[in-house]
Amino acid sequence: MGEHKLVGLGGLLAAVLSVAACGATESPERREVGQVQSALRAAGLEICATPAAGDPPEGADDEDAFTVAITCAEEDNRAAVSVIAWPDAEARDNALRRFEVRTRPTTRNHGITWALGRFTVSVSGERDDAVVERVADAMDRLGAA
Repeated sequence: MGEHKLVGLGGLLAAVLSVAACGATESPERREVGQVQSALRAAGLEICATPAAGDPPEGADDEDAFTVAITCAEEDNRAAVSVIAWPDAEARDNALRRFEVRTRPTTRNHGITWALGRFTVSVSGERDDAVVERVADAMDRLGAA
């Protein structure tokens, strides 16, 4: 009988840990675009330009875009970053599923996307690998998944 209790307790503990681990990769607190920009600066990047992002994707609330670089004076170390605000985590997750593909194209134009609160943060288009690594570091520090 004691063995059954131990197995049951172990199963319950495993279930609790798996649920806790699922939420551990997502940043639940509300985020602002300024926090993303601050994290990018803290990772050693400069914000070179904030071009008009245009209309946000269907179902999104807003989109902000900016060009980042290690040094804005150098044209070849840049990346485009897009921050899209979704109405809620469900809409964000649906958008992230649309970004998934079976195989990744071999071109440099394929991007990387993170979930951060109700945002998706993406790096796409032509970009410098060193800049992308710093963007990834900034997203890790913010708790993006």
